[in-house]
Amino acid sequence: HGDEEARGGPTRVAARKDTPVRAAAAGQDHSAVRTEAGGVHTFGIGVSGQLGGGGPPSEPKAVEALAGEEVVEMAAGDNHTVVRLAGGGLRAFGGNGYGQLGDGEAAPVAPHGRLVDRSRRAYAPRVRAPASLGAGTRRGR
Repeated sequence: HGDEEARGGPTRVAARKDTPVRAAAAGQDHSAVRTEAGGVHTFGIGVSGQLGGGGPPSEPKAVEALAGEEVVEMAAGDNHTVVRLAGGGLRAFGGNGYGQLGDGEAAPVAPHGRLVDRSRRAYAPRVRAPASLGAGTRRGR
């Protein structure tokens, strides 16, 4: 809808009719949807980069940094998003104050929704189905 108005019941998400959705994940103030083609669209508040490209609250937009990748699973935490790729790689973007992006660092915000590519780290295990993703909230909340 592109606004910040709270709604007390189910509301149709503004999306293109020619983009069928196969999965959805919700964080604290953002959401992500996986399309039938394996792309990811995000919307909501992206101040920590959890939309994969930053920006103000929005209607669903494709995460351009994932273009050409087939996403098979995703999860959203308070202020970060994690996706699993068809080839087994992982990508994470958003807040990283507690190291939740898995890049070995703990910085409050990943600049501009930078993607952390876990598949290229020497110690990063390949993830294979039937593994499942989950992203938690801050410190046990």
